[in-house]
Amino acid sequence: MSNFEDILESTNPIRNEVHRNFSLIRILDKQTRIITIELAEAERHFIEEASKNKAAGLSNDPSKIEESRRAMELIKRKRMRCQQLADEKIAIAQQTSLDVENHLSRVNQELAAMERSRKASNLGQKANSPAIQNSSRFQYCQQSAVKGDEVAVKPIADDTLWVLARVKDFDSSTNVYTVIDEDDISKIYEVDENNIVILGSSAVKYSKGEDVLAVYPDTTSFYKAVVTQPPRRSAQYHSTSASVQFADDADERGVTPHRIVPAKHIMKEPE
Repeated sequence: MSNFEDILESTNPIRNEVHRNFSLIRILDKQTRIITIELAEAERHFIEEASKNKAAGLSNDPSKIEESRRAMELIKRKRMRCQQLADEKIAIAQQTSLDVENHLSRVNQELAAMERSRKASNLGQKANSPAIQNSSRFQYCQQSAVKGDEVAVKPIADDTLWVLARVKDFDSSTNVYTVIDEDDISKIYEVDENNIVILGSSAVKYSKGEDVLAVYPDTTSFYKAVVTQPPRRSAQYHSTSASVQFADDADERGVTPHRIVPAKHIMKEPE
């Protein structure tokens, strides 16, 4: 299945979610109309009874006062129910808008990654040097990250630690990227193009047994790992993922678990 087909298929869950939410809103609308009619009738009846009691001089009659109190309580409950239904509809609409916005953002990132991969592939066909073609850095150097791209960065040039970040800006005069740490937005790094790797390129292929760097689950740091199952589409997460074994990840029995990692969070170790 091609990346474009993956993107189209990834719209199924959000489409179903939007359909479900609109169905809920229609149900809430129907309930609101019923409650609104009942509220209007209760208010009309209360006003009529109050007018009759006043005309008959029964405004201070204990039984009539109790009837008025019960009628006002009923009106209050129906008004509160109307407000509750309105709040529920607003919450569903806001959540739907947020879900769609987040999905569109992911789709735009995937499309941007596909376009970069296409350009990189075209450039790669023109590269004749075996030394360049065999270099892992060649898979990244032909591309330029843009604002919003998810990338791997090495905050300290002389260090070996790579972390997950997102591009905030790029200074073309100095070839320096400003990126934001994915785990802590207060952490902002400035790195040159040699210390940044664009993630999610379909042009980069992985094979079983290959040494890679991968983001350890529930962290934003890359660690050395070995691919045990090449990237393939996950029906559960509607994304492409791979199985890896991380170095120094063995349990007390000496068994190293196979961990599922999104394919976009895996990269070849830059030279």
